[in-house]
Amino acid sequence: MASWIFSILGLLTLLGPSMFSYTSAISPYIFYTISLIFILLGVCFANAAKKDEEIVEIVSTKMPEWWLRELVRKEMNVFLRDLNNPDGRTQTNAIIRLGNMGDESAIPHLEKLLRKKSKSIRELVEIAITKIKGRTSIINVCAYLQIESQIRDRTIFFYHKIMKDKKSATIISNNIILAAFCLIMAVREYKDLTHISDQDVIKGFNHLTYEITIGEVFELALNLLPKYDKMFNRKTLLI
Repeated sequence: MASWIFSILGLLTLLGPSMFSYTSAISPYIFYTISLIFILLGVCFANAAKKDEEIVEIVSTKMPEWWLRELVRKEMNVFLRDLNNPDGRTQTNAIIRLGNMGDESAIPHLEKLLRKKSKSIRELVEIAITKIKGRTSIINVCAYLQIESQIRDRTIFFYHKIMKDKKSATIISNNIILAAFCLIMAVREYKDLTHISDQDVIKGFNHLTYEITIGEVFELALNLLPKYDKMFNRKTLLI
C-alpha cells in the first residue's frame, strides 16, 4: 500500500510544474528531485513487501509438523465451539468444516446435533460424519499397508472431490466402498511407487473390519468413472 502512495505522490510532483501556475516561480528541478525521491521510496516499499511475502512462504513451507498439528487443533476447537452457536450460518459452517477436516474425535460432538429438530442440520451432520469415517478408513488402511503419503493424500483428494459433488449422492450408498475405490485409483496412478494390488487394498480394508468386496468396488466404479473420467489418469481406469 505504501509503495502505491509514494508512487502516486511522485507522479503528482513530477506533473506539478505543468499543473499549477504558481509553481512557475519555483525551479522545476526541485519538483523533479522530490518526484524522484517519492518514486524511489515507492520502489523500496514494493521490494520490502515482496521480501515479506517470500519470508511468509518460506516459513509456511518449513513449518514444523508439531506446529501444524497445533494450528489444526486450535482451529478444530473453534469449530467444535461453534457447533452450539445460535447463529445458523456459523453452526452450518462449523459442521461442514469439521467434516472436511476429517478428525474422528469430532464425531461424538456432531452426533449430539442429530437430536436437533432441524432436518437440514441433521442432514449436514450425517454428511460430515460420513466424510470423517471415510477419510479415517483411508488413513487407517494406508497406515496398515504402509502406503506412501503421496498416494494417501491423492486418495483423500479423490474422496473429498467426489463427496463434495451433489450429483454423486444418488450413486454412493457406502462411503467405505468409495474410500476403497479412491485408494485403488490412487495406487494405480502411482504404480511406480508401490506394488500393492487391488486385492491388497480390499484385504487391507477387511483386515481393519471394513467389510467390502472387490465386486462392490467395481460396481461403484462402473457408475462413477463415466462422470469423473477426467479426474483420473486414463492408465488407472479399472474398467
